[in-house]
Amino acid sequence: MFDEKVENRILQESDINKLVTPRYEDYSFANIPGTIKNILGLDAEDSLPESVLSDVDTGSVEKVAVVFVDAFGYTQWKDYGKDLDFFEKVINKGKVTPLTAVYPSETAAAVTTINTGLTPLQHSVPSWRVYVEEIDEIVRTLPFTTIDKQDLSEHNDFRVGDLYEGNTIYNDLKSHGIGSTAILPGDISGSDYNSAVMNDASMISFENSFDMALKLRTELEDSSGKEYLHCYTGQVDSALHQYGPGSEEHISQLESVSQALSKQLIEKVDKDTAEKTLMILIADHGQTEADSEEIIDLLGFDTVKKNLKRDNSGDIILPTGGPRTVILHVEQGKVDGVRDFLDQELEAKVLRTEKAISKGLFGGGHANKRNRFGEIVIIPDESGKMIWYDYQDYKTYEEYKGHHGGMSKEEMLVPFAAVKLDELI
Repeated sequence: MFDEKVENRILQESDINKLVTPRYEDYSFANIPGTIKNILGLDAEDSLPESVLSDVDTGSVEKVAVVFVDAFGYTQWKDYGKDLDFFEKVINKGKVTPLTAVYPSETAAAVTTINTGLTPLQHSVPSWRVYVEEIDEIVRTLPFTTIDKQDLSEHNDFRVGDLYEGNTIYNDLKSHGIGSTAILPGDISGSDYNSAVMNDASMISFENSFDMALKLRTELEDSSGKEYLHCYTGQVDSALHQYGPGSEEHISQLESVSQALSKQLIEKVDKDTAEKTLMILIADHGQTEADSEEIIDLLGFDTVKKNLKRDNSGDIILPTGGPRTVILHVEQGKVDGVRDFLDQELEAKVLRTEKAISKGLFGGGHANKRNRFGEIVIIPDESGKMIWYDYQDYKTYEEYKGHHGGMSKEEMLVPFAAVKLDELI
């Protein structure tokens, strides 16, 4: 069942007009790792409210299997889940609670959070693109390349471990004798980023959604004792970007995931294994239909372009983040002027970064790398509106039909769906 009381509470208590603000204190994606630890017997402070597991029997659970469907937001669950066999069973037999995504509602921020239990402010990987002051480069975080797609793995002054330095959920579980397995698409299973943040997890790669479900079932049945299984697929997100929400291509990818989990997991899993397994389905964000025909070019404003910071070569530091949440690196003494100008020009929330941090948008705690968050944050008011730049050969998102990163309901509400695996048989 859907917990619509929590949904209404989140929407009513959001403190920025028209937008959904993150709730790091309770119903937040950032608190999922703590809940996983608690289920497996560890004592974690930052966890979800107990209500997310009400009516779900966790007493005999030895294995927690998380299926992370990139971009399958809560509103999609409500719109399409009831028409897909596997997800319909989860809705009827388990509990689907809306959470708020971390902010920005981007995969790089979310996957670093799910792997570490830290907020974006704490782990300081807020986006796909961040400016790294130590090497004077904009870094594409998950691929671990420069903005020009040059491989950074051989860079002597900056290693992938420098993106995030600290413990992970896999380290914590291993220290308590609990194993972890990451089941990932073959094209990213051996990436520099995943190798670094999942270094204490066994790594298994898959080719497609049916292979993913088979690998998940096999690992569940073959493992003994307590174990955490983290299973990620990005196929829904890719279809949404390319074809848009509600497109046939989008729905076909949801159908593929549903059929795979039904055919290769539910219909074939050993009953004893199912009785010991709690299944949790999550997403990092949803997506909204992208207004790609009218992307606002920030660098078309002289007031912005001439006041951006410059790198050591004298070139401007381009906006980072993404077109649904833009981060500007602005010269000292020019921030208020640029902010005031953009506040008048844009239909957006234009905040000094310090104010965004004080409002808790990036989470609580101490920033690992404060300079990655720039001086100004821009959040479009309208769902789907994109604010970015057109500069040289860099991607400007004209071909995107769907996108995320902002604070609309479609982007910010994500599911936490919990069910005992034997209930689905």
